[in-house]
Amino acid sequence: MCGFGAEIDFFTDWINPHIAVDDSFCAQFCIYHDGEPVREEVFGFYPFENDRYPVNDLTLFDIGAMTRCFTFYALNNLMKKLAVPVESAAQAVLPSFAGQRPVHDAPSSRVNAACVTIAQLLRHTSGLPASIRLDGSEDRETIIQKILTVPFESKPNTVIRKSPLGYTILGFILEALAKSDLNSAFAEFMLEEIGLRETGFRPVMRGSAAALPIPKEGIAPTVDREDAGKKTRIGITADPLCYGLGGESGAEGLFSTARETARSADFLMRKILKREFSDKEALKLIRLERKNNPAFWSVYFSQTGCILLINWAEKTVAAILTNGGEKIENDFIDAWRGQVGKDLDLNTLY
Repeated sequence: MCGFGAEIDFFTDWINPHIAVDDSFCAQFCIYHDGEPVREEVFGFYPFENDRYPVNDLTLFDIGAMTRCFTFYALNNLMKKLAVPVESAAQAVLPSFAGQRPVHDAPSSRVNAACVTIAQLLRHTSGLPASIRLDGSEDRETIIQKILTVPFESKPNTVIRKSPLGYTILGFILEALAKSDLNSAFAEFMLEEIGLRETGFRPVMRGSAAALPIPKEGIAPTVDREDAGKKTRIGITADPLCYGLGGESGAEGLFSTARETARSADFLMRKILKREFSDKEALKLIRLERKNNPAFWSVYFSQTGCILLINWAEKTVAAILTNGGEKIENDFIDAWRGQVGKDLDLNTLY
């Protein structure tokens, strides 16, 4: 793990000042190298029942958009098992995802949603918008109907645009193919294979604002995206769309630890590097250009304050989980480039 000591020092030096100025900020980081954990640290306290407890290595964090990495791999495994090609139309699995729709970028055009493929959804080239507007009064079925009938932002396969909505639809596809709920599908087609014990959804109870019981190890409070000045969500996804779906979606909703997030990324990295997949699988969509440079890191953000770094050449993964929201992720980029000075690829896949 040549020269990685500077990065380890950077993580600690970057986290501690945030702890000093914000007593609700907390964090974990875990580093994996070539299949083995090599460094773990925890920082800060989490609140519970009017008291504060120190974060430990089992404290859960809302990993937000990192959920898409899990959706990608679980869907890859299930489609491989069922011999479903990655270029299949989404409509073949979800019949209601069809019909002629307007295109925002070309008002006179119409696109048949039945032409959108699973590969396009995975690569963010479907042309779908990032999200849908919610007024807070819709039930789950109404929200699902809105998602499946949403107009296009652009024509499919013309631009790469991050679309959490596309990954939400991939979650529906995973459920339909698995004939089970998303949590069970994740467990069967990814979590059990990697040996993850703590990672999972903490869905909102139907008809209630309550979440599942807080484990004794605790859950870091999550920044509420609708009011970034308050950190009152504990065990409830910060994403409004995922919340409206009951806390489970293919785009967001997972809670995990730094150790398990790093372990899953290390597992996928080594599988991709060894090309342990066929050209018919979704994993073929992940490109490795530029990734043989030891100074090159791929970075994935959660929108909740959690950061995943992969150094493909060094076979090294670092998961830094915090509860600081998107603001802390922007701060991380600035600090990394200023202090570490190594190249960051803001990854477009997932």
